Amino acid sequence: MLQAKAAGFYLGPQGLSIVEFNKGKIKNYLFTPYPQNIPSPSGVLMPRDSIFKVFLDNEVEILAFLQKSIRDSRIDFEKDKIALAVPTTDLIVRFFEIPPIPKKDIAATVNFEIKKYIPFKTEDITYDYQTRLEEKVIEVLFAGIKNDDLAKYSSLISQSKINISAVEPSLFSLLRLLKIKKVVTVKDAAVVLELGKQDGSISIIVNGLPCFSRDIKIASSGESGEAEESSAHFRIINEVRVSIDYFRRQFLKKAIEKIIVISSSESKELLSVFNKELSLPVIYKSSNDLIGVKDEHSLDLAKAFGASMRVVKSSALTVNLAKKEQPAAVVSSQKIVNDLMGELSDIPKATLFKVFGLIVVTIIGVFAYCQFRLKPYQEELMVVSKQANEALVQELSGMNVAALKDHKQKLQNKIKTYEKVFNKGFSISEKIKILAQLLPEGMWLEAITFEKERGSFYFKGLVYKENESEAQAVPYELISRLKKSNLFSAKISSIETKGFRSDTVNNYKVTRFEVQIKLSL
Repeated sequence: MLQAKAAGFYLGPQGLSIVEFNKGKIKNYLFTPYPQNIPSPSGVLMPRDSIFKVFLDNEVEILAFLQKSIRDSRIDFEKDKIALAVPTTDLIVRFFEIPPIPKKDIAATVNFEIKKYIPFKTEDITYDYQTRLEEKVIEVLFAGIKNDDLAKYSSLISQSKINISAVEPSLFSLLRLLKIKKVVTVKDAAVVLELGKQDGSISIIVNGLPCFSRDIKIASSGESGEAEESSAHFRIINEVRVSIDYFRRQFLKKAIEKIIVISSSESKELLSVFNKELSLPVIYKSSNDLIGVKDEHSLDLAKAFGASMRVVKSSALTVNLAKKEQPAAVVSSQKIVNDLMGELSDIPKATLFKVFGLIVVTIIGVFAYCQFRLKPYQEELMVVSKQANEALVQELSGMNVAALKDHKQKLQNKIKTYEKVFNKGFSISEKIKILAQLLPEGMWLEAITFEKERGSFYFKGLVYKENESEAQAVPYELISRLKKSNLFSAKISSIETKGFRSDTVNNYKVTRFEVQIKLSL
C-alpha cells in the first residue's frame, strides 16, 4: 500500500495536469488547458503543441499561468514530493544493446554509443540512462533533453517555488502506472498504444523496459464524421504495423505477444480491426479506470499520476533528468591503490601468497640469468680495457715532449669536430623532412646516405616523365630548390650530379640519377 503523499506534474501538448495522491489514491487533481487565443506577432498560424509554443516563450505569462493553476489545485506543494513528466516530443529516448563488459567500463561505452543516436553534441544535452543484463548483452535505456529546453522547464519550476525531485519522459510515467495497476508485468512483450483526441504514441515494451517508442498524429484536417474516423483508424493501424515491423528487424529475438490500447473512450471498431489486421490479442484499458476518476483529460492525468508514484515507490524505470551533475572523476594514485586493494581483497589469501611467491621467484630468476649472460662480456671488457691501457702507456712512453704536444693537438681537433656535429644542433631528420617537401613532381628517392666525417649527403632516385629530356631536367630542379631553401643554402658547399641512366620499372621508362651534396659543418 502506498502511504506517502506525493504530486506529479505533466506539461502536456494541450494543457497542464497536476495530481496529488495519498495512500495510493488520488486526493486532488487538476487539468488546466492552455489558452489558444494568444495572437502570433508574425500573424502566421503555427502548431501550438507545447506550453512554450502556446505562450510564444513569454516567460511572464507562462509563470502567471502556472502559479494560478497551482493555487487552483489546492495541493500542498511544501509538504509533497513532486515529480515532473515531460512530453517525449522534447526528448530523445533510445534503447540499445552493448556487449557484456565490466561495470566500470559501461559509462564510457554508453557515452560512445549515444553519439550514434543523437543529432547534436553530447555536451549540449542533459541525459541519464539505466542498464540491465539480459541474455549475454547489456540493455541500455537512454533519455536526454537539450540543455536549453531543460533550462526553460527548470526556470519555470523554480520561479513557481516548487521543488522537483525528478524529471522523466511522460512515457515512463504512463508505463509505471500500468505496471502498478497490473495492466503490464515485467515479463510482458507488448505494444502499448496511447490514443488521445489529437495525437498519441506507440511503445513496445519488453520485460518492463520500452525498447521502441514514437509519437503519432491521429486527427487530420479536412475530414469529418465517418470519413474522419475511418481515416484515423487506417493511419493508426498502419503506424502500428510499421512500428512492429521495424522492431522485429532490430530485435530479432524479442517476440510481441499482445497490444494494449489506452484511451479515455473505447472504440470497438478499432479493436476489431486490430485483431483482424495484426493477428495479435488486443486489450483495452480505460484511462478513467487507471486513475479512478472520470475526466475527458484522464490520459494526461494518468501521466501526472504515474510521475507522482515515482517518488514514493521503486520502479523498473529509474531514469531521472533532474540528477545533479556529477563532477568529473579525478584519477589519483591513491584511488588507483584503493581500487587495486579492493579487488585484491576478493581473492583468497592462499592464492595471493602463491601469486606473490611466483612473482618473487621469477624476478630472482631473471636477475640471476641476466648476471650469468653478462659475466663473459664484463670479463671481456676488463681484458680489452687492460690491453688498451697497456698499449696507450707503451705508445706514450716512447714520445718526447714535442711528440706528446702534437698528439694532444690532434685529439683536441677531433673533439672540436665532434662538437660541431653534435653540439650545434645539426639535425639530419629535419633536413630529410625538408628534402621530401622539396621533391619535384615525378621524382622518387630510393636511398639517402649521410657521411658524418665528410659532412655530405648522397642520395639516388628515379624520375618518370613521358619526355626523357624533361626527366633529366628534374634533378636540376631539385638542386635549384635546395639552394633556395633556408635550411640548406647556408650550409651547402657544393652539389655534384653523378650522371643519369635510363631504366624500366613495371613497364615504365624511368631515368635514374645520383646526387652528392657537401655541407660545411
